[in-house]
Amino acid sequence: MPSLDDRLFDGECARWPDYLGSGLVRIRISAMNSILVPRTTVTQFGAPSLDFGVWGEDTDWSLRVTERLPAFLVGQSRVVHVRSASGELNVLTESDPERLERFYFLYRNTVYLRRRFWPRRAVGMFLAKAAGHFGLCLAKRRLRAAALVLQGTLAGLFFQPRYLSIDTSVKEF
Repeated sequence: MPSLDDRLFDGECARWPDYLGSGLVRIRISAMNSILVPRTTVTQFGAPSLDFGVWGEDTDWSLRVTERLPAFLVGQSRVVHVRSASGELNVLTESDPERLERFYFLYRNTVYLRRRFWPRRAVGMFLAKAAGHFGLCLAKRRLRAAALVLQGTLAGLFFQPRYLSIDTSVKEF
């Protein structure tokens, strides 16, 4: 889900409604589904890091870009993201063993993203939330889920993704 850019600019109030009349809303985070990115942006920021595994590489990439460049949601654009299971991602209710294993990445990557892009209190808030999820998993005897929450959360405290640059220049043959 895209996230509105509610940061303050040059001591002004948040500028998210600046382009609303044109059907554009300034955003800070975007999924990689249905985005249009200039080649120069890809050259400048590289591709999303493969180190994220799953869940978070697009958030990291869009946050790195929007630290320096504006990004917009186009109101007339439509995208359908098809998943095998609908609803919110939830380690407590995930029934597919393969998908359950991915929650390690969700917790690790979220801790890293909070450390890198949000104020310190956001890290603490997510750590408290993860501790609650860990406790609930134990209480419900979902031991594998509890282990993934704990392992991913701890790994996120030390995770440092690598970034590759991309040369998008056209080569003549």
